[in-house]
Amino acid sequence: MTEPSVLYGLAVVLITISAFMARTHNWDLEHEIYFGSRLLHGELIWTSEFHDKLPFVPFLFALPAYFKSINVFLVFSIFCVVVSSFFIKSVLSGVFSNSFPSGVFYFCSAIYIFLIYWSYDSFLTINCIAVSFYTISFLMMVKDNVLDHQARTVHPVPLFWGSMLGAMAISIRPYYLPVLAVSLVLLVVTGIGIKNEKLSEHSIRAVKKIGLWGVAIAAWGFVVNFLPYVVTGQISAFTDGLAMLASPINPMSGPKSFFKAMKKIPDIFFWISWLLMAAFMVFDIIKNKENRGKIEVKIFFISFLSGMACVAIIMTQHYWEHYIQLFIGNFCICLLAFLGHAQVCKGFSKLPSQDRGSFDGRFFSYAFIIFVVFLFINTTSKIIIDNSAAYVESHKSENITDNWIASRDDWREEVFLAYLEKNYPTKRPDFLFPDDMKAHWMLDEPRHHFLHAANTKHVFLGWWEKVRFRSAHFYVVSDSAQYCTLLKEHGPELVAMEPDDYPADCLMKDTSFYREDAVLKRGNRELLVFRRIAQP
Repeated sequence: MTEPSVLYGLAVVLITISAFMARTHNWDLEHEIYFGSRLLHGELIWTSEFHDKLPFVPFLFALPAYFKSINVFLVFSIFCVVVSSFFIKSVLSGVFSNSFPSGVFYFCSAIYIFLIYWSYDSFLTINCIAVSFYTISFLMMVKDNVLDHQARTVHPVPLFWGSMLGAMAISIRPYYLPVLAVSLVLLVVTGIGIKNEKLSEHSIRAVKKIGLWGVAIAAWGFVVNFLPYVVTGQISAFTDGLAMLASPINPMSGPKSFFKAMKKIPDIFFWISWLLMAAFMVFDIIKNKENRGKIEVKIFFISFLSGMACVAIIMTQHYWEHYIQLFIGNFCICLLAFLGHAQVCKGFSKLPSQDRGSFDGRFFSYAFIIFVVFLFINTTSKIIIDNSAAYVESHKSENITDNWIASRDDWREEVFLAYLEKNYPTKRPDFLFPDDMKAHWMLDEPRHHFLHAANTKHVFLGWWEKVRFRSAHFYVVSDSAQYCTLLKEHGPELVAMEPDDYPADCLMKDTSFYREDAVLKRGNRELLVFRRIAQP
């Protein structure tokens, strides 16, 4: 039978090839690369323009911005996901029962990569980095708190890497703050693997471990987010950014947006399977009390409750479909604990215990082979069909109806650059693409304090009507009328957009101080260029 490690390697290669075949990506990615490009120019977020992320995030995008390549981020994203999947296998194989089939560790690690790849926006979101960092941090907490000889003291290596990556995961997606808090408290307080511990010893150990881990995570959070503003003397920009994040900039209902998304296919299968695993584990420990103390059972429920803590905090905010990636780490840890435990627990299999090991090995090998064959068919179809000349031509410069999906096609930037070279051969004027970010990071142009593209759309959708905060560092408006006024009074020399972009009406008015200077065409697409004709 094929070695599980070989099948795991094949799965990683096939998924990676498929990922590079993608022709679209989440629009958010272009925002992140833009702020990475501004970081290369010495600008921290919130010092000149508002971004609804914490200051650490642009540091992840400095390299993609430097090379002006989405593929650079894709390589980094896949690398982080694969490394975290390896940690799932290596850490939990040293913690769980020796009777676990070896194939289950590789199988669940491959499923972890596959679920991230197959989910909304695949590897091209910051969620992939966040869930990778969180998963490794969770596993470092497990490593530091599970085995008897490890759990009694704090070990510097798991503490260093676990707290650093935990702080970074929180900095990317703050939802992970309560998730890691629940994970840490449950892992320490339950005392998994510790035997014959007195109550006083338990209390001292719990306070010590939770305190040290908490302080370490907070310290790393300070270093990666606040320290750059202290060093550069821009603390007021930092406080303004936090104030804006605390403003009502997203009016979406957390419960409504979550349940609307989770009812969709395939999301509903993800949630139902997770809940069914939890129901099975509850039923098992009720029926077989001797299983309650098993490490895999405790880790299953800690991981499950951590995931539910993430659901709870999201309910208080808002939920986008691609947020499902944030749960995949906890889900796959639960899946590994469930599958391994189900194969060895009392009453699961009618096979004699001496025969069960070989049965388990064959089961996971066959399942793994079927999984890899599916990946091979999927990858082959992408190579043959998606890259055929007819397919590429039919999708060239296509209209993307989903506002949150962006194409790899750079037609706007190409036609606008040709316009600049023709009309401004000696000195390039300032410009703004209100509804597009790619032109700004590809052509190294700041947005001149204006909101980024997503927030611009939010303003025109009426999402910021209740925002009252104003900053001396970046522009803030509450509605479309204020945006039009801001564009009129402080807009750059050139403004470029497609005819159906939200701010187009602002510039078509006679009182806008702008006039249409050119209509740049590529196929059936048009880019309007407006030039300032008067100063306010």
